[in-house]
Amino acid sequence: MTHMRCCSFLWLQVPAQRLEFEKNQGVQRLHQLLNQGMLDLSVRGMAAEVLSSAASSSPRVADAIRLQGLGTVTDLLTFYLHEWLVQGVQEPPCSESAEVKSSAPAPQLPPCNTEILEPLLRLLATVTTSSTGGMPVSDQGLKLLGAAVRAGLAHAAAEGSKVATAAAQVALHLSCKMGVPLSPALCGDDVTGPMIEMVDLACRRAAAGEVKDARILHGGLCAAGFLSKVLGARLSSNAVQLAEVLNSDLLIKLVTILGRSADAVLVAVNAMEPCYMKPITPEGLGSGLRSTGHTYLVTRKVVADLRAALPSQLQLLITLAAGPLEGLQVLGRLGAAAAVKQLMRWEDMKVGRKAAK
Repeated sequence: MTHMRCCSFLWLQVPAQRLEFEKNQGVQRLHQLLNQGMLDLSVRGMAAEVLSSAASSSPRVADAIRLQGLGTVTDLLTFYLHEWLVQGVQEPPCSESAEVKSSAPAPQLPPCNTEILEPLLRLLATVTTSSTGGMPVSDQGLKLLGAAVRAGLAHAAAEGSKVATAAAQVALHLSCKMGVPLSPALCGDDVTGPMIEMVDLACRRAAAGEVKDARILHGGLCAAGFLSKVLGARLSSNAVQLAEVLNSDLLIKLVTILGRSADAVLVAVNAMEPCYMKPITPEGLGSGLRSTGHTYLVTRKVVADLRAALPSQLQLLITLAAGPLEGLQVLGRLGAAAAVKQLMRWEDMKVGRKAAK
């Protein structure tokens, strides 16, 4: 474990080590570790982490992983998600009386396998971002993203938020991949439904006071950026009517998370100083950032996701506002102008707005 952590650091920091990794078939060797079912989950998870580090450092390594080993990754995701999904996460509600419901024990879900699921999903996100090819994940693999979010949210009180957030990251990066059209499987209800649930939960945790809340907010913003891309694509292809979007609960959620997360986002990108003493309202408003939540949000990977997710949301609002007057009126009633105005303290958002014009 210590050796692999050392390798991960070296491949990120020492360019010469990246060439050695490629020469010595590093991708193949680490895939072999992933396939070793007898190994401890933490070891296999670390193998996925090392692959992520190598892929983020080299597009050639990312392409090698995409071509040689993503089947292994999706097979493992299917296997470990199956443990959650079969044992109660998606069980239909009981139709018996309220008295019987209250006395029936809640389904006992297995332990949360974040030590393998989160690294596998992060590996998918890294390969998606760094590889030079087309859509790196099969349709079946794309549907797993929705299953991962739903299973992770079912375990949100434990460590499931790590898995849900990692899956939302993958969806966001797939939707932002230049020159690659959105797959119908990625835009289907199997994926978008759980992502909407993620946004809904993040709206209630937008204060990001603790690490877990900050992680859920991070996942919710990734999901919101992804859903904004999906809505924009549907509008441009006439797959959905403008009136349907303007009257949807999803638009309300997207504007809500944009406004409620503004303080946390501005702190994360160093556009605003954290206000640790600012009270949090029952609706989840107010920065309320303590040192733990702040520390999570300012990490390089989180900020990179924010730089992808927030402009996607802004672009959708600009598209809606540029249409018939009805769109501008609806956005005004929802408070979109106020939400965007808060974020104009972030230079990236100003540039995005000018580019959109």
